[in-house]
Amino acid sequence: FDASDAERPTAMHRNIDFHAVPLSDRTTTNLMVTIFEELEINREHLAKHLGEGTADAVVELMTNQRVSGRYKEFNLLPGAVDVHGFEWILLLGLGKRSKIRHQHRLHDRLRSVIAIAARQFRRKGLGAFAADDLTDFGVAPEVSGRLIVEGAMLGTYRFHRYKTKSDDAAPNDVPI
Repeated sequence: FDASDAERPTAMHRNIDFHAVPLSDRTTTNLMVTIFEELEINREHLAKHLGEGTADAVVELMTNQRVSGRYKEFNLLPGAVDVHGFEWILLLGLGKRSKIRHQHRLHDRLRSVIAIAARQFRRKGLGAFAADDLTDFGVAPEVSGRLIVEGAMLGTYRFHRYKTKSDDAAPNDVPI
């Protein structure tokens, strides 16, 4: 037993700043957007966040099966800072909307894909990302905030008791 071990935390929860701001404020250049497998649902949702041109490009990628909306599948695309203000866009699949019959199932899926987003942005060394508007899917704003916080905290959780140094930088800012 080493006395220094007693002072070292066994689990690491990062201090992440969560704040609600309009997406148009562009407080970060990285965006997480959720998508379904059905193309018609995605077009309007994507256009709201990325503009018509980028939404059409993503839908075309989905039509050509280069991008998927399957549950837990993710696609990290380079953005166009001069067009919509985002350097990176992470598309996260929620599966088929028609198969999600209960609101709690949608909440579980959203929490899971937000955890995936936090891990993906951490792996890329990106310290901040914005989450899209989950109210488009019928999720209340208060619940959206809770799901984003829970997902990001679950995704950035690390057990460090036996590590001598940290190997990844976690997101530290998540505008909601």
